Amino acid sequence: GRGGGDLLDQRLVMGRLLRHFGEGATLGPRRLPFPSHVLDHLSEWQTIIELTQPHYLAIIDEAVAIGDRPRELRALRSLVRQNYGLPLYEAVEALKVRLSDADTATLSMHVGEIDFDEHVPRWDFERLIGPDVRAVERCVDRALAAAGLAPADIDVVLRTGGSSRVPRFVRMLAEKFGAARLQEMDVFTGVASGLALAAWEGAR
Repeated sequence: GRGGGDLLDQRLVMGRLLRHFGEGATLGPRRLPFPSHVLDHLSEWQTIIELTQPHYLAIIDEAVAIGDRPRELRALRSLVRQNYGLPLYEAVEALKVRLSDADTATLSMHVGEIDFDEHVPRWDFERLIGPDVRAVERCVDRALAAAGLAPADIDVVLRTGGSSRVPRFVRMLAEKFGAARLQEMDVFTGVASGLALAAWEGAR
């Protein structure tokens, strides 16, 4: 399955990086738009591999030949043919982590025919993940309602998992419960402990 962190990575790729891979390109004298469904495959590193199918490669190769953004389209071809999907998403994950501590961070990718530096301010990352923050807040509200509790009834809010370090999520929880009640659990052992507890509960 896909974790919350994967969804945030996807927001960055689809919201900030597609322009480096041919988004907005037009093809030939009729200036036909480059097919957006091709770039939709960049939403997860696993689906980038699907673009190695011959009919997708033919679309990309033709776009490189007749498109008005050959540099970006060559970058897309390199991403697909040279299997740079995973390195792309690893760089995005590292960018997301840096944005937890810095007001701005840069994703640099200079491999094959991919050659760009994308400067991302934290405020824009927070804009991109706005729908996810609101979804998490609704989930918290549902959990409180199901338990018959108000935020003031909660003594401790335990943050665990990598995405719990994202400042926008921390702010949302602080606004709801008060910053003094927030505690951070070790990112990795916290998730492992939760999974172990869930497995134990399921086995009872």
